[in-house]
Amino acid sequence: MPREVEVKSVLNKSKRRDSWFLSEYTINPYSGCGFNCLYCYIRGSKYGSNLEQSLSVKTNFIEILERQLYNRAKKGEYGIIVLASATDPYLKIEKDYKLTRQALEVILNYRFPVHILTKGTLIERDFDLLHKIDQTAILPEDLKGRLKQGSIISYSFSTLDDNVGEIFEKGTTLPTPKNTAIDIKKGVSDGCKPNAFNPLDLRYHRKPGASIFNI
Repeated sequence: MPREVEVKSVLNKSKRRDSWFLSEYTINPYSGCGFNCLYCYIRGSKYGSNLEQSLSVKTNFIEILERQLYNRAKKGEYGIIVLASATDPYLKIEKDYKLTRQALEVILNYRFPVHILTKGTLIERDFDLLHKIDQTAILPEDLKGRLKQGSIISYSFSTLDDNVGEIFEKGTTLPTPKNTAIDIKKGVSDGCKPNAFNPLDLRYHRKPGASIFNI
């Protein structure tokens, strides 16, 4: 069972926009990771080799996020929020806690753009919110005209082989279901960006019709 903790702050402001992820803010509803991928750079650190044992849930996450986004929106300090930067927002426990979905509801309310980084197919549950964010988000002034999306989704792949995936990413979704989740007919068309992150498998696959976003 994950530990339940309370935190004082959840919205992290970057000193400058990240050139790859375009993030100006990052949020992490959870800490630790239940995916436990064998190639993860965190393995062997203070968290040990079984990251699932350090998994924790920020029980007051939504309350703090609501207050901090209200303050930023009131000042017009809009920027892309990356969800999440330190752990996957669609861990298995998200199915029960729903902190990521609740966070997207708050983000939609305050009209911030969002960039989702995930390996999990549970994101399909939230395509309705991501589509609404895509249509209503307020982009930073210097990105208007250069960026059309208010919602961006990035998947990472270590392999396209399900058998290899079961070995190296035994806690996460296999490649075949992830490819299905990239179907742009789900309602997040122009904001879907499949990324290939391949330390194990140099083959690259792009699902026909999927849109690649570059800036």
